[in-house]
Parts: sequence; structure tokens; C-alpha cells
Amino acid sequence: MEQFETRLANCLENGHTVSFSLSFRVSIDRRCLQLGKQKILWSGVNVVTRHKRHLELQYLDHLAVRIRYLTPRGRIGRQKKLDQVYNALEKGLAWANSTGREMLLQQSGFTVAMDGPQRLNAKLGTKGPKPPANLVPQFKDRFCVADDAGDYRSFSGNLVVQVTDSDLWIGRAQIPLHRINGAFWHGHSLIISYLDEHDIANLVPLTTVPIFVFTLNRQTRLNALADALLPAAAQARGMSSRYEELIAAAADACFICGERGGSQVKHVRVISLIKMSLTDEEDQVLCPAHITRTVLPRMIVTALFGWWSLGGLIATPLALGHNWRALKSSSLPGWCRYLAGLLVLGVALIPLYILAVVVMEIVHSESP
Repeated sequence: MEQFETRLANCLENGHTVSFSLSFRVSIDRRCLQLGKQKILWSGVNVVTRHKRHLELQYLDHLAVRIRYLTPRGRIGRQKKLDQVYNALEKGLAWANSTGREMLLQQSGFTVAMDGPQRLNAKLGTKGPKPPANLVPQFKDRFCVADDAGDYRSFSGNLVVQVTDSDLWIGRAQIPLHRINGAFWHGHSLIISYLDEHDIANLVPLTTVPIFVFTLNRQTRLNALADALLPAAAQARGMSSRYEELIAAAADACFICGERGGSQVKHVRVISLIKMSLTDEEDQVLCPAHITRTVLPRMIVTALFGWWSLGGLIATPLALGHNWRALKSSSLPGWCRYLAGLLVLGVALIPLYILAVVVMEIVHSESP
């Protein structure tokens, strides 16, 4: 499958573009679908629908079904570009289905479409007590944690992966088998999904360590891990009285602490300088306390360092608006939120004042 790239923008359900909506890069290849900075695995893409003015994309994000409406900016060549993107998406789905889009064992009852947030755990197994010396594993091999694309991460250490009658050991991390949701392919890695102590789904991508540039028996070894893990996990889930309770983990669990009663919020941080503008956007489920701790510092950083480029002048007010809406679900009382808003506004006036002085000096210096 050849890589395809273009630029699209978000739009409304009827296909009309949103005012001041910026276009972003769309990249489609054999590994994933990338929308701006968001990467969507092919195993998470459900349906792509072609409408007259736009495309409707249904996919899994944070283990919940999301819908995005995408269209090109402007009307010139819109239909041709929509056809190209739609055909590329159809080819990607067809390629993923033909090569094993998801490694689902029907007899194991595995499903990845759970409610609740998810996170990629790249440091699993590096801390904690060592496994018992008298462990008798059904499967044992060495793997390493892969990167976001499913490839070997440079200098990633070897982890001994063991499957026993009751647990999965990844390095020094012990995961009960009844907390294993399943596994699916991504690139050259096998991603294992499990529930942590907060009942939040964690994803661990495992792959083999290459010897120089050679990957010896990678697929065979990953298949052996999957064949040993999935049936054992399915049997453990069937014997566990808590599995139904665990699998029904609420969608309002905080992404950081796991506390119930969280809200889906979008918070943005913008840092810019001359021609460079960096935008870090997160859409997470957070509890009121962590909304305050996460969003307020990002608001202050954006207010101070977001204005220093042409793109930043446009992105910073939008980012502050998103953060202000997120603060409405925080633990701050009403008067504290308005006080925080005034504080951020005062901070934002500092760089705006400096910019105004610089512009006035330039104008006066060029005038006769």
C-alpha cells in the first residue's frame, strides 16, 4: 500500500467548514491513519462514509466511538480531493483486513471496544520486585517495548515476558490474566491491552530486538506469545467473578488517577516564536482536581508564550477559549474561575503590550 498525504479541515455534520478552522495534514499508510498529530490505528477505524461535501469517519479513540467530519478548505477541486481521500481510506481498510486487521480469537471472546480512557504504557516492567524464582511459565521469551509506529525503539531494553496459569509477567510487572482484554497487531508489534489498578485500559506494544538489522523469527515469536496468552486470559476471565465488573469500567474514570466522576475536556497549550508555532492539544477524561492542576498551568504558559508568531496570534485565543471551557468542570468555585481568568488575561497583556511597543517602534523608525 502506497503512502497518501493531503490536507483537510474539520467541518460540521452538513459539510460546511467551521469559521477560522485551520487545515491539517492527513497521512494514510499501511501503519495508521494520521490526522494532524492524532494517530488512529487501522484496528480502530470502523466506518468511512462519503457524503456530498465531506467525509464521515467513525473510529475508536480512548476506547470509545468518535465521529469526525472532514472536508477540504475551499470549493476548488473539492470533489476530486474527497474521492482521492476516500479511495485511499478504502484501500487502507482493505489492506488491513486482508493482512489481519485485528488478531481476534473468537473462542477467547476478546474485544477491544471497551468504554473508558486508554493510555500507552511504554515504561512497564522496569520497576518493582523481580518475579519469583520458582515461577513455572507456560510461555517465556524476551521482547522489548515498541514505539508508536510498532517498530523497535532504539536502546529499548529486553524484558522477559512470561505467561503462567494466573498472571502475565512483563519484566517486573505482574498482570493478572483476568485483567487482560486482548491483543491486536500494529506495525511490527503486538499490542496487549489490560486494565490497571484504576480499571483504566493500558496498551503495551511488544516487539523483538533486532540483531543488527535482522529480525529473526519475529512473527513466529509474537504468534507464540499470542497463542499462549489469549486462551489463558479468556479462561481466567471466565473463572473470575469480577470480570463483568471490570469490563464495565465507567467512561468517566479520570485518565490520571482513575477516580470516577470525571469529564471529557479539551485543553490546549500553544508556544510560538517568529515562524515556529507548537500546539499541544489533549482530549481527555479528567476529574475536577486534575482539570485544575492540568489546565490552569497550560493556560498561563499559552498566555505568556503563545503570541510570538503570526500563527500564534490566531491559535492562542482559540486555545485560551478551549482551556476556559475546560475550567468550568474543574474543582474551582465560580469566583475562583473568574479570578483565574482575570489572572490569565493580565498575564496575556504582558506579551501583547511588548508586541505593541515593538510594532510602534518599527513604525516610528520607518516614518520620515
